Amino acid sequence: MSAQILTAFREHRVQLPILQVERDKDRGIRATPDVELQRLLGGQEHLTKFLPEVDRHGVTIFGGMEALIIVDMQNDFCEGGALEVPDGNAVIEPINQLAARFPFVVATRDWHPLDHQSFAEQGGPWPVHCVRDTPGAQLHEAIDAAQIDAIVDAGREPDQEGYSGFEDTPLESLLREHDVDTVHVGGLALDYCVKATALDAAHKGFHVILHRDATRPVEVNPGDGARAEAELREAGVDIV
Repeated sequence: MSAQILTAFREHRVQLPILQVERDKDRGIRATPDVELQRLLGGQEHLTKFLPEVDRHGVTIFGGMEALIIVDMQNDFCEGGALEVPDGNAVIEPINQLAARFPFVVATRDWHPLDHQSFAEQGGPWPVHCVRDTPGAQLHEAIDAAQIDAIVDAGREPDQEGYSGFEDTPLESLLREHDVDTVHVGGLALDYCVKATALDAAHKGFHVILHRDATRPVEVNPGDGARAEAELREAGVDIV
């Protein structure tokens, strides 16, 4: 997948919306200059002076990368689902817009067995939801799957809580492999899985940015959403 770099040289606050970035597992992040950029800068020779690393194959940019974590945008959490989050469908478009901005996108899923400890039948607080390989556990069809690079499943064992996308999943290793240092987060629900995933990301040393228009709380108790935001801010998560 490729995407536009908007702040390739962040320390200089230079915006380069006409670079296309692609991941390269061996060489880092590769950005290929657009022909229009070459024209504006006077051709390949001038372009090379502007971006010294560039050649006809593109420029390789090393260092931190930004990624998006889409948390649990599954049918059971959306409108009409077994554990519907109020106004949950409203976050679909903001999430798709975010996914188009970042070169690496990971989606998490609740992926529970039938006897998961969180289900009311097992003494837990929730109705049966997101049982693996059922329609309710699938990502909502309106989420742009073409933008997603990897899916990680949490809560796969009966005794795994699964609120955080990092719990017993390869999420952290995927982010490290792609040299990610900043993660953007959206999804459902703010006061449970989104909060837990963002907190774990912060605790693991990532810079975390929560997009408030791309998440909604389930609000089992009134004010849970606001309390979740306060907890996230206290942990150093930026909320935009």
